Amino acid sequence: MMNNINLSFWMMIGWLQANMTAVVIVLVLLVALYGALIASRRGLFNGKAFVCGIGVAAVAWPVFAAILPSLTGSSLAEVSYSTDYVMLGLMSAGFAGVVFLLVYPLLVMMLKKG
Repeated sequence: MMNNINLSFWMMIGWLQANMTAVVIVLVLLVALYGALIASRRGLFNGKAFVCGIGVAAVAWPVFAAILPSLTGSSLAEVSYSTDYVMLGLMSAGFAGVVFLLVYPLLVMMLKKG
């Protein structure tokens, strides 16, 4: 089990180093979107937007699970061990979480104030 955690950590560090530009762009987008949400004087929490955001993330999760292997130069056919499936599921969930963080402030701002 420890080897899997160690592998996960170093894969995360390697991905971060290889994709630093994308990470910075996402961070800038997050700051801009949440800044716009705060400036709009709407509450930071909205139940309907939260549920819709979770729905968008739930749809994004299997989409990312299907495309992530090809982004690494691999394919789903090469995902064969349980560790591979766990890693793919967790990485896809992480990307779906980022989608949720990006979509949520937009959903809050799109809903009628009231």
